[in-house]
Amino acid sequence: MSEELLQLPTTTKRNVRYPLFLNHAEMPHRLYPLVDICVQILNVLFFFVCIELLAILTVPAGSELSMIMVALIPFFAIFMRFFLRNARLTIVENGISFPLLMARELNGRLSRPWTDLETVDLHDGKDKHNFVQGNVLTMQFKSGGRVDLDTTRIPRDDLRLLQESLLKWSQPDVLTPAVSELVSRNDLEISDSTAFVFAKKRRQVLSNFFGLTNGNLWKKGDSVLGGNYIIEKVLAAAGARSSYLANDTRAGRNVCLTEYDLTMLDVDAREQVSAKLLTVSEPYKHLLIPGLLNLHDTAVSGDKFYTMMEPASKTLRAHVTRYGALSEKKVYALGLRLAEIVGKLNERTSELYVGSIRPDSITYTSDGAVSIAEFGFVDDLIMTSSQVLVVDAAYAAPERISGLSTRVSDLYSIGATMYFALTKVDPEPCASSQASAVNAKVSPALSNLIAKLLSRDPSQRGSVSELIHALGGVSELTHDRGPHGVLDTKIVADDPDGAEHV
Repeated sequence: MSEELLQLPTTTKRNVRYPLFLNHAEMPHRLYPLVDICVQILNVLFFFVCIELLAILTVPAGSELSMIMVALIPFFAIFMRFFLRNARLTIVENGISFPLLMARELNGRLSRPWTDLETVDLHDGKDKHNFVQGNVLTMQFKSGGRVDLDTTRIPRDDLRLLQESLLKWSQPDVLTPAVSELVSRNDLEISDSTAFVFAKKRRQVLSNFFGLTNGNLWKKGDSVLGGNYIIEKVLAAAGARSSYLANDTRAGRNVCLTEYDLTMLDVDAREQVSAKLLTVSEPYKHLLIPGLLNLHDTAVSGDKFYTMMEPASKTLRAHVTRYGALSEKKVYALGLRLAEIVGKLNERTSELYVGSIRPDSITYTSDGAVSIAEFGFVDDLIMTSSQVLVVDAAYAAPERISGLSTRVSDLYSIGATMYFALTKVDPEPCASSQASAVNAKVSPALSNLIAKLLSRDPSQRGSVSELIHALGGVSELTHDRGPHGVLDTKIVADDPDGAEHV
């Protein structure tokens, strides 16, 4: 492909700064300012040492030339600092030009037309010059060459300019679906990058439902919501929420009471979000769908939002962690059961979705019956309002992270859960992973089905009815259906401890 020459008229030229080194004050979304400063100081010292060594080795000491070189060092340093700090991309309507530092990656052709852009993708990576974790925007060109842009090094306004230009001038099929959604919502910045790259440490803290405690927990015997609920014990706490087994004094029953802390939101937004949560939760109450634990009630008290659900049994994650991965036969049954639950919800209403299908919210009883014990609408609304990742990234569809959940998002979560059940490993977020790459015993048919469900493009996942047909068609070859809509063979093995209701 011949390169198209770019015309760069001053009236349409746009510059995107891409400096090599930056001060923290210039980049308020940098993660580690102290590390930045130390790295820059070390680089400057290393530069001066190299120049001095070069002068000592090549020029006789005390000569006029050596004196001139020493005198020029400060000016050369100033020039290099100016050059490195003012590197920029030039964007025009028919193409983009890259700084000289990227000549090697682009085979010497720094000016590229938009029509030469083959793909644009976003993935997690480390800024190799500044040692911070962030996003890497990768541009691959049809005629050869590829550049990786560390988004941590692009100032906010310039990053928005780059986003707008990609949306406006690149070909429609260039941007991957996930990047398209994130670009359109200005989510490429490092402050929001956790919503896409999902730093593993942060994900474990925020989304491991049975993980860390938040230090502000109710104790046994405490009364909540005006004495309507008495705490029996703590079930779990992570991030901004905590769950308890509580006694509903009015109805005379035990419930799973989950408290969501809204203080992460702006003061003005808390009241609005609380009111919206109460409204959004109404259709989810008392659905009475088999396999979907019942949402009894919701409430607001101060800066806290509460959900009261039917108590859950032991979780799929706990079982797999303790006893190992499930057999392929049981994973087919598990996927079929989850798909049928989602299908029944879709039949009830086209507006609702489960939103929280993951190993920590899938429960089972001693007879192998599987249920979903959680809805995701609370996390979704809090995440959209706060821009803080509060969902389990490995099991959340890319569009859900972007605040655009649909019924098809549940299919992604089913695929991710099946992947975990087969491998004992959480799938990589927003990646169409092959389970057979982790567990060689997984058949190509099942591995490909899961990879399809994990597609970043929602339109590629198919429908719930198609999934039920695919899973049921396989399983019904050798087994009869049981009374719970699953195979008579138990989805999980008997737990010698029993299914202790919590």
